[in-house]
Amino acid sequence: GSPRQRAFLRQAVMKRLKPWDAADADIFLKVNHLPHTRGLNALFYGITMAYKGGAAWYLAMLYAGLRNRGQAAAIVREVAIPMVLSSSLVEYPIKSYFRRRRPFITIIQAMVIGKKPGGWSFPSGHSADAFAGAWLLSKKYPRWSPVTYAAAGLVAFSRIYLGDHYPGDVLSGSLAGVLFAITFNRLFGKKRNQP
Repeated sequence: GSPRQRAFLRQAVMKRLKPWDAADADIFLKVNHLPHTRGLNALFYGITMAYKGGAAWYLAMLYAGLRNRGQAAAIVREVAIPMVLSSSLVEYPIKSYFRRRRPFITIIQAMVIGKKPGGWSFPSGHSADAFAGAWLLSKKYPRWSPVTYAAAGLVAFSRIYLGDHYPGDVLSGSLAGVLFAITFNRLFGKKRNQP
């Protein structure tokens, strides 16, 4: 259809959304409709792929463990296990409970770069992984924190830019990732300190 028809259709969809969802959709469109150049698309798609399932964080853990073998067990206990558990909780029971549809299913003018992801939208698993990993690695290696949080922020932003998630998905995923990471890190950290 014409741009006018699409705009009319978008307004009709926005009117049917609850106020929170409408605001979320509006912010989504503002970010999703930022200039998309070939270079930016490649950059954000690359970031999203590198952090899928927390892959880049596991590589960082492997690197840290190989550099300091004496720390390998602590890295697994304090970083890797809390990360796996945080990811799994967001990706499975929580997403299945909320069952929010992806923006490109609900919003007519969503621009999607790369392959459209399956599964539910809320909360963002990528953002949960990104911020869980950033928090866990920063706790273990405080000097890494500017880099880990900058990377996590780029991952979260990439999810909206690529058209895969609403800002609300990304924000809730980021918060859930950090909260679960703190909880599991404390749980496994305490076990180590017990006689």
